[in-house]
Amino acid sequence: MDRQAYSEALPSLRAQLDELSMLVQTSYPSFYDALPSSSVWVEVTHNFDVLIDVIAACLEPRACTISQKPAVQNCLPKTCLIDCREICSTASLYDRILNGLASWPLTFCAQSGAVKLWNGRRSGCHVVRSRSDEWHVEWTTPTEDAPDNQSARHNTSFQAFCDGLRTVFDLQEQDHTLGSDSQLFAEQQRALPRAIIFTHADLLYDIAGDVDTPLFSSLVRIAELTRRPIVPVFVSSLPSRKLLSRRGYREPSQNLVIHRLETQDAKNILHRHLASQSDDDQNQIRLARPLVELTIQIYENLVGLELSQLIAICDAVWPHVQLRASQLHTADISALYRVIKDILEREREALYGTRFVSMDAAPGSALQLLDQQMPIVASPLYMTPSKRGRSNATQSPTSSACASPSKSPQKATIERRSSPLLSLPVIGRYLAIASYFASYNPAKSDVRMFAVEEPEGGRKKKGGGTRKTAQAPTKRKFAQLQLGPKLFSLGRMLAILEAILDVDDRSLASSVNVDAQIITLLQMGLISRSVAAAPTSIDRLANLKFRSHVTLAQADDLAKTVNLTLSERLWES
Repeated sequence: MDRQAYSEALPSLRAQLDELSMLVQTSYPSFYDALPSSSVWVEVTHNFDVLIDVIAACLEPRACTISQKPAVQNCLPKTCLIDCREICSTASLYDRILNGLASWPLTFCAQSGAVKLWNGRRSGCHVVRSRSDEWHVEWTTPTEDAPDNQSARHNTSFQAFCDGLRTVFDLQEQDHTLGSDSQLFAEQQRALPRAIIFTHADLLYDIAGDVDTPLFSSLVRIAELTRRPIVPVFVSSLPSRKLLSRRGYREPSQNLVIHRLETQDAKNILHRHLASQSDDDQNQIRLARPLVELTIQIYENLVGLELSQLIAICDAVWPHVQLRASQLHTADISALYRVIKDILEREREALYGTRFVSMDAAPGSALQLLDQQMPIVASPLYMTPSKRGRSNATQSPTSSACASPSKSPQKATIERRSSPLLSLPVIGRYLAIASYFASYNPAKSDVRMFAVEEPEGGRKKKGGGTRKTAQAPTKRKFAQLQLGPKLFSLGRMLAILEAILDVDDRSLASSVNVDAQIITLLQMGLISRSVAAAPTSIDRLANLKFRSHVTLAQADDLAKTVNLTLSERLWES
């Protein structure tokens, strides 16, 4: 499609495409001494590959429509598309640009074992008629004794590259007298700028230029250095401000952002794409619109409005619709969906790999065999909180998905591993364990239970970290575990938290909001607070107490996830 067709198909991008065309295709005067350095940075955040073709088509002017034979400048291409991913050196970049603007055919030379490149020769180009209303430039094969066959190459330096660009603007057919219309049109074409479109332009920063100037800065000033109307267009998915922070790079004179395509724009592009493959069959053209509507409705949430993937899906479906075009109607969407249902399912599997396995998969399926052949590597419980069966063996997610449906679980078969406590973050688990210690250990035992030994040769804290066997209580008839949890202060719980934190987890305490984790424990019912009666709010805040509701089994499970032995820190176990 040309510029007019794209403007009609993409109404949401019409203003941006017109602005880009105005920046690039503005005619310059016949003298180039005071030519401004014009360059454009285009940021494309979506549909990059498709919009590159749109930009190239919008910047290419219409073909000449004069009756007489046109001049060489009338038929030379006005745009050159360069993919920076294929550029490995400045020499290859210069060759690609000169070959594209000079319309040089790339042919392989068996004698030299390489592709023949344009070397700046002026003779041998002439205009031929390809169709009744189309003309193009052809180059004759040079002979060994041609006057400019041994011209200097233009890829050795940026200055030589600029000389080659000036030669392209001066190309003309020898021994050809132009008419008045052709002469005037040729002058107009010489004043029309050439656009060099660099896709993935952010990669140009990694290519070194001449010794004194970076390559990107030289390309930005290419019109100023050559005194010719050449506009570089840099297309990238990144904004220029993120790349021009480095020193020595010159910023392009214009910046343009192409926004996201609207749904109607995607529908128009897909409809025109399918209509071009229908061989002017009106029945097929009428079916193209509901097919596009159905495809976008199904895949918009999966692939968004990525036209490259939507076009591939429509290309896979369209031949099957063409075979049954006489049996389908535009109003019967359900019949159209039944025709393409299986193809859409295959395309979905191709996009996202294998299909999800249903819960009622038969035993002995391929997934079960794969699960039996590939052993599952053991990982920490906090990384994979998988369920355990009666045999206390860890089950993989795939094996549990393919297993046969089981009966409804009874209370005795519900394991502790299914508790939502395992969804707590690491600091939340430590806080739950600290609250359990604060409720079931007496306050006088904290120094003995949670004192940390210093390295050898240093002094030990009181208690030395050694645990004495708890004496049998004389005045109490029941142990503390049987009496239930006691109230504790917030400061005591935080002190126990600091004592039981592992060395690798201490950095988490400074980066995690501990107050938010305490609120989470309160909301989950793992701890509760109790405020004693006081005359003022400050006194009530000072008398704030907490009580742990974590059971012994839950505390033991949480302690194992953080590599902590619960019985070693309990006063009574």
